[in-house]
Amino acid sequence: MSAWRTGGPSDEDAVAALMLAFHEESGAHRDRAAARKALAHLIRSPELGRVLVADGGSMVLTVGCSPARPWVASGIHACGRGRDAFIDEPYVRPDARSRGLGRSGIEHAAAVCRPAGVPAIHLEVEDSNPDAARPYDRMGFTVHTRRVMTWPLKA
Repeated sequence: MSAWRTGGPSDEDAVAALMLAFHEESGAHRDRAAARKALAHLIRSPELGRVLVADGGSMVLTVGCSPARPWVASGIHACGRGRDAFIDEPYVRPDARSRGLGRSGIEHAAAVCRPAGVPAIHLEVEDSNPDAARPYDRMGFTVHTRRVMTWPLKA
């Protein structure tokens, strides 16, 4: 079982490297400067959320959770469930996979969520990557027929 902690400013470079590895492996072409800026903002703004880091830097989860304002980034599930949480871009280094680290991270996030009254955790998995979905299926995550959509807002 891995030890988990909330990442801080001293973790920014290591977490950014994991984010970049995730983006390269998944084929996601993100604006690196914008992603790094968003990461720095999240790490330095505990009211927005947390970056959870496994010992040894082998996995990272970004979650919209804070002790003061739980799950601000994820908001309220309007269909009666109340607050909800969203884990964004969970990533395990290839050399650390198949050792239970992903499950451990999700369970740690759940332990953070429960006291805040959060009844559900959401995450995204690319349809083109069924291997990534299998561990979440085994944990009891369900697939919805709804599509996640994004509308980028201009400043």
